[in-house]
Amino acid sequence: MDLIPKSPGFPGTACRLGSTESLPDPHTNPASLTQQAGQAGTGDTLPLLQETCLVECLFAVRRPVRSLPPVHGARWSAWLRFACREAHLCAEDFIAGLFSLRHGTNPFLPGDIVTLRLMVEPAGLACLPALTRAMQTMQARGEFCGEHLEFLGFRDAVRRTLIPAGAMDKGAVPPLNCADLARECAALRVRTQWHIHFVSPLRLTLPAGQKAGIQTDRERFCSARWLAEAPDALSHLLGHVRRLSPWAGPPAEGLAVEAARLRWEDMRYNALHSKAIGGVSGLLTCSGRPSEEAALRLVLGQYLGAGKNGRLGLGFWRIPELDHVHCMPLIDPKSGDRARPDPLQDQDSLADA
Repeated sequence: MDLIPKSPGFPGTACRLGSTESLPDPHTNPASLTQQAGQAGTGDTLPLLQETCLVECLFAVRRPVRSLPPVHGARWSAWLRFACREAHLCAEDFIAGLFSLRHGTNPFLPGDIVTLRLMVEPAGLACLPALTRAMQTMQARGEFCGEHLEFLGFRDAVRRTLIPAGAMDKGAVPPLNCADLARECAALRVRTQWHIHFVSPLRLTLPAGQKAGIQTDRERFCSARWLAEAPDALSHLLGHVRRLSPWAGPPAEGLAVEAARLRWEDMRYNALHSKAIGGVSGLLTCSGRPSEEAALRLVLGQYLGAGKNGRLGLGFWRIPELDHVHCMPLIDPKSGDRARPDPLQDQDSLADA
């Protein structure tokens, strides 16, 4: 059932972070950066960002959830899909992607609060109360259900304010904009070395001309080795950040991958599900001072992801050097997986095919 009309073309707002002549201090008052971000007529031309509202759904754990895979996106996606059917909604009409702040096999225990962040079209905000009601009342299908997880409410992911279900309508959550990201972009642009930590598998198709006659995921999508060694790997990655128009300026000139600790990781809905959806997880060590557009794409990839299967929670990363200026959390402190070491600490994980 189509509830949200599709608008033609590429609606969005132009992103501008101020002049490239003088980089703002990352510790400057955020208000001044917001003003600078709105200045017209300065800086490079940046890509259009499709209007996207970031809404967090908060759940209290009623009963333990123990059979967790390393990445939870498929579990959340299945629950959302079944609830949409129950509520006569179509997820593709208003949900552009999802991100689980909790990951790893550590169980959900009573007393825990778990957070699901949704990328929502502005016109689709009004659908969220019906969706969450269905999530709580529908027949249970596995441990991700109302019997185990009690819905508490909505929160604006950027402004960290709670939103009553009755007030969740178009305009209740302002779309993400470049002013929200100004501190992070400024902090990144003064760095000459930084890391990209893929917190959920990246499922990125190979560039045109490199996938003829291929069959398997590892042949169709960028492998760990390709991301580590291809000269245009960063340009290709940043060119596929979700909700952005194509590169407005030159691709990632002056940026390079210096080292990689990556692996191919398959994700399944559960242990009995035969079909796996694979992607690359791990860490890239990169060098070079990002341009205005490259910095914007790097920062946005943390919140919007890149590549395929955003509604399964795939393709999100974190830049650890920006932890002190992130505009919203990227990881639940209770995340963890003894069988899946943090690549920032694991020195033995190497890029493979």
